[in-house]
Amino acid sequence: MDTNGTRVPTTFWLVAGVGTLWNGYGCVDYVMVVSHNPAWLARMTPAMAAQVAAMPAWAVAGWAIGVWASLAGSLLLLARRSVAVPAFALSLVGALVGFFYQYMANMLQNLAFPALILAMLAGLLWYARRSAARGWLS
Repeated sequence: MDTNGTRVPTTFWLVAGVGTLWNGYGCVDYVMVVSHNPAWLARMTPAMAAQVAAMPAWAVAGWAIGVWASLAGSLLLLARRSVAVPAFALSLVGALVGFFYQYMANMLQNLAFPALILAMLAGLLWYARRSAARGWLS
């Protein structure tokens, strides 16, 4: 129950939990790529691995902000904190910066997965805002 006696629905916990798992995977991917994990990079073509290694700092920063702020937003949602809203907003901006570079550098063979990621982030931002408006977040 929240402070005004309203029950938080089970779907809230489902959305927050799935969001945490989804965004946690993004953080694992980020760490494995920037740490140059050979097993992880073996899934990429040599040309793609070279492109990722050559990403400018601002694009890597956008990617980092996107994944870490989204994980923070999900954890804050689980903790029922209203600062999840700006965390998800920041993650969306970071992801857009990272994907902008990848698009401009012709690194994206398919726009479906970036679109899915952006849709998930936008959905989590919407859900966090809705949860805050309903008094489920403090």
